[in-house]
Amino acid sequence: MTAISGAILRRAASLSLGTMLVALAMSGPLAADDRGGERIFTDSFELGHVSAWSRFQPQDSAASTLDLIEPQQSLIFNDPTPAIVLGFRDPLSGVDLSSLSIQVDDQVISGCRLSAHSAACEAPALDSGFHALQISLADRQGNTVELNQQLEIVLDTVPPQIVWQSPIDGSLLATPQVSAEALVNDADDQVSAIRINGSGQVPDGKTVTANVALQAGANELWIEAVDRAGNLSRSAIEVTLDLIPPTIALLEPSPGALTQRPTVRFRGSVSDDHGVEGLWIEGSPVALMDGDFDLEVPLVEGVNDISLLARDSAGREVQWTVAVERVTVPEVVITSPVDRQRISTTTVDVSGAFNGSVAGIWVNGIPATLDAGTFTVDNVPLDGGATALIAAGFTAGGSTSTDKITVLRDLESPILGVSEPLPGSETFAATTTVIGAVRDCSPRTV
Repeated sequence: MTAISGAILRRAASLSLGTMLVALAMSGPLAADDRGGERIFTDSFELGHVSAWSRFQPQDSAASTLDLIEPQQSLIFNDPTPAIVLGFRDPLSGVDLSSLSIQVDDQVISGCRLSAHSAACEAPALDSGFHALQISLADRQGNTVELNQQLEIVLDTVPPQIVWQSPIDGSLLATPQVSAEALVNDADDQVSAIRINGSGQVPDGKTVTANVALQAGANELWIEAVDRAGNLSRSAIEVTLDLIPPTIALLEPSPGALTQRPTVRFRGSVSDDHGVEGLWIEGSPVALMDGDFDLEVPLVEGVNDISLLARDSAGREVQWTVAVERVTVPEVVITSPVDRQRISTTTVDVSGAFNGSVAGIWVNGIPATLDAGTFTVDNVPLDGGATALIAAGFTAGGSTSTDKITVLRDLESPILGVSEPLPGSETFAATTTVIGAVRDCSPRTV
């Protein structure tokens, strides 16, 4: 047996194949070694078969594979003690777990949970900033692999600040679309995402805008902003869309009204569900008392188209036009001749005065000459006896004002008769009584 073993060992030694394990079998042929050995030779002896198998430790010059599983990103937010998870493998000589070294900023990390192919550790508390992670691992052949990773720790728990620029919270709007605008500020200027009423916005500077469609009534406008640390802020305001203009209820005047007065009374009220900003008549603001108004509006001669404009708090307007006609009746007065005056000629010159706006004045159908509130007509014919003189003034609108007098045309001298004293009578008295009568065609005597 010793001779046989020596022969086998000598044969095996001639195979410079590295570390060798030898298995001997003394009884019958041996099957292949389940440890993966290679049959070197087989000799037959009297006592049976002897076989030898070799099992070699392979030559290993390659380092193990080493992967950093966590952290997955070099930028770490709000986690001062990040988990460090490693994965490694060495299919040849195997990993030497005792050689594993993990350091952060030259500080050794211990207490890792180890398995055949992984390690899980927790970093010590780290400040904001950059940190150097250094890892090394050797296999059983002494081949070493190193992994260096720079980590950035960001400790940011403050969300972005949102400041609305427009519209103003509580605004009343008259258009069904509004441009929403806000300033979004972050401590480190690292806003990563913005949404305005569900619409995503690409952060580009601090000002964000979006057109938002509105529904009638109250609408919420909101903005959400997320910084790179995942801090979320949300800000919302409410605006109201007003699609209904204000209502004007006019009690007087009625449309198409006629008046002789220089002013007309406007009385009524203005109402709106969201408040009335104001009322303007002919462009001038009108004082309102709980929505009611009552005022005098000046008129010019003829038709006056008077405009009313009401505006609500949303800026929505309603406009009316009311027609009021001023009809001015002028005053015409004959000043010469006077009523019942006797005229001894066949014609008479008539003069007078007027006020107001007149288109013309006629005296007994003869047009008068107008001059600064006076009128004259020369040579108005007279009938025998009593003659009516009628002066009529007409406005452009057809209104008329008249004045009438009567004059007496008398072409005969009165008849004078004396009954006492008789013609040729003598008297010694200082005075005497005269008795007689005067007669004339006119009922009046001179």
